[in-house]
Amino acid sequence: MADDKNPSTLDDLVKELSRPQNVPPPAPASRPPVPGPSQSAPPLRPMSAPPINRPDSQVSRPGQPLPQHGTGNPVKEYQSSIRTMSDDLSSIKSGQKVAGTDIPRKIESSARPVPPPPPAGGPPRAQQPPMSENRPSVNLGQAQRAQNLNNVPPPRPFTPPPMSTHPSIKPLTEAPKPMSEMPISPSNNGSSSSRFLKPLLLILALIIVGSALYWYFIINDSGDVALSPTPAPTETFSPTPTPIVNDIEALFPTTGGSINLPETGDGKAALAAAANSQFSVMPGLLTKISVNMIEDGQNISVSVPQLLDKFNIKPVELMNQFGENSAVLVYGQKEAFDSKGQVMLNASPSRRLVLVAELSPASTVSVPFMAWEKTIVNDLSTIFGIDRSKSKGNFLDNSYLGTPIRYKNFSYPDRSIDYGIVTTLSGKKYLIITSSREAMFEVLDLFRTR
Repeated sequence: MADDKNPSTLDDLVKELSRPQNVPPPAPASRPPVPGPSQSAPPLRPMSAPPINRPDSQVSRPGQPLPQHGTGNPVKEYQSSIRTMSDDLSSIKSGQKVAGTDIPRKIESSARPVPPPPPAGGPPRAQQPPMSENRPSVNLGQAQRAQNLNNVPPPRPFTPPPMSTHPSIKPLTEAPKPMSEMPISPSNNGSSSSRFLKPLLLILALIIVGSALYWYFIINDSGDVALSPTPAPTETFSPTPTPIVNDIEALFPTTGGSINLPETGDGKAALAAAANSQFSVMPGLLTKISVNMIEDGQNISVSVPQLLDKFNIKPVELMNQFGENSAVLVYGQKEAFDSKGQVMLNASPSRRLVLVAELSPASTVSVPFMAWEKTIVNDLSTIFGIDRSKSKGNFLDNSYLGTPIRYKNFSYPDRSIDYGIVTTLSGKKYLIITSSREAMFEVLDLFRTR
């Protein structure tokens, strides 16, 4: 039968769904008897099933009797509220709106055009911005008929250059080729130059051999001896020896006389008395005096080391350390202090004895003389006219013009024992012993500035 065949196309499916179905009418439901008007009970409300949407063809059919209640209104036909595909197809064919929920759909007024892809092998074209609705249009002229595209030759496809799998890097500058690899162009003059070079070399070799034979057999056998000229004598200059400089003679040119020490008695006291009375001394000046003593019946001048030895003064540090030159000086003292240690103004000049002795070049002695400081006060107090009762404390350190000094006051610097070692510009070393601070500074000034 036709109903048993399956639809093959969409139109057959639509026809099949739109064809009315032979559905038997629903049987009237058995209802209880409706009481008449005379009864007091209220009429019962018929129960209806949920609405089911059915096609119009199935809602009512002609010739079907509608069930009626006993004496009330006729009962409406049962309608279904279920939406089916056949209903929607029927509505679509009849041009009616399909039942259901309307969902608003927003459609943009204009969509951005998609630019066409560039042709293969040709340069890319710049994209033009889309024309908007409010953008004014400009007519640059009348439209002309475009050239027939069939006559335009197709563009030649772009073929990229072949790429090597291992590209080589070419250096910016090529290294110069060695001389052995450079091609040497053949020259036609080579044969001619070699043709003249060989005879010249042969002639030169013959000249050398002939000269050697001439010298060997003629000049060498002649017996003549060549005399070389006598060299002129050259004058040789011998270095002038450095003169020995006596710094004491140069620094202390002023002489004041001589003192003769007695053969017997206290020689220290005699020296101190003569130094304070026999000479006229200017304030602030140093005067050299000569000390004489009688030895073997003769009056001889003695040096500072000999004078110390005569007075039995033998410093341990100075044994075998003295040089040749020495001097005994008298200084005109200007500085004076009172019993309270105050400087006396317009004080009369006094005299201070000074001993200067040169040290040997090999001497390594330096201050302080710790061993001699234990006996130096007893050794020199008589010569320097110092009161030993005013000796207090030990020797102290001082420095003047870079020269270290050891000193001891009795009780002030105008009466003291100062000693030190000074090095002159000529490299010589001198031992200086004075009986006041002022006398020590004056001697150092002469050694440092002259």
